[in-house]
Amino acid sequence: MKRSLFFLFFLLILAGAASGLQTEFRKDRAVSGVIPEKPVRMELKRDARGRYSWSIQGTNVSRIIRADIRLRSYVDRLEKREKAK
Repeated sequence: MKRSLFFLFFLLILAGAASGLQTEFRKDRAVSGVIPEKPVRMELKRDARGRYSWSIQGTNVSRIIRADIRLRSYVDRLEKREKAK
């Protein structure tokens, strides 16, 4: 009996909270016109001699160039580290 009263009380609280929520959905034309940007896709390869090569694909040229610069600097650091050994 106590459980059923507690359950009923709980449902009444939830029903009251749900009726108080008023959400309004509308389409914002400024947001609907935004197309999400595809990420830059990099494919890194290493040959038998330990040399690296890669291909980079994407839609934003500036992001592709930045990714290439970062990858070149990282590979240069790896090569310097291997030569120091």
